[in-house]
Amino acid sequence: MHEALRNSRWTITASTDKYEWIDIGETHVLKLFRDHISSDDVRRESRSSSLVNTIGIPSPSVEPGIYRADDGRQGILFKRASGRPLSEFFRDQPLSIFKLSKIIADAHLQIHAHSAIHGLRSQRDYLAERIATASRLSLGTRKKLMRVLQALPEGDQERVCHTHLFSKNILISGDCITVSDWGAAANGNFLCDVAKTWLMLCYPLDNEPRFSKAVARWYCKARAQVYLRAYAARHPIDFVEFRRWVMINMAATLFEQPQKYAKSIQRKIEVDLKKLA
Repeated sequence: MHEALRNSRWTITASTDKYEWIDIGETHVLKLFRDHISSDDVRRESRSSSLVNTIGIPSPSVEPGIYRADDGRQGILFKRASGRPLSEFFRDQPLSIFKLSKIIADAHLQIHAHSAIHGLRSQRDYLAERIATASRLSLGTRKKLMRVLQALPEGDQERVCHTHLFSKNILISGDCITVSDWGAAANGNFLCDVAKTWLMLCYPLDNEPRFSKAVARWYCKARAQVYLRAYAARHPIDFVEFRRWVMINMAATLFEQPQKYAKSIQRKIEVDLKKLA
């Protein structure tokens, strides 16, 4: 067991249905996974986090090994990264939408500057698996989506992709950016990764600015567009291809969406598929 785990005070600072973040003294944090998260998923996140840190992507350093709690749960020990989540800046400074959204684009461009590295999973294989098991979609719709995915290009060169980048996992400390949560990292097409982030930014988080429903919808869509334009200003984007990657990501993440969003996403996918026919 790492020395920090033995002699430090433990404080739970965040909790989701998949894991808890626990402060371990002043030097480390432990990501302790719920017992339904598989050992393979925990090991993959540990390996991916270590790989991206090794090649110079600004991310938390990982201590070797997997921590196992007395109740059988597994965790990953990270050296503490300084900064506040970007989501808190959106909450506290909502009028800084342009500045804050551009930070997300800057972080993504830093990540995509790195070519694919051995040890990360395949973005395309992951998406294909998710679409094939998307039980909320009909078999016919899934088959059409698989054909769309197969027709999309690999890209001129595969890049490191975060696959889940949004405001909650970007830490800001002065002018420094640190990107966390690399469990879904993959090698793949940068535009697919951009489409996923754009899609996530279109929907509000729990700790977003407290707007009315209509204003929150407008705010999130505006934020997503600022991010996309900031990215496109520094890296060319094929917007026809981008829209197809959005549709693929919508289908691949449908199982994660609350019911209040799922039906409208299903309808959107059906409409977009008809436009391609």
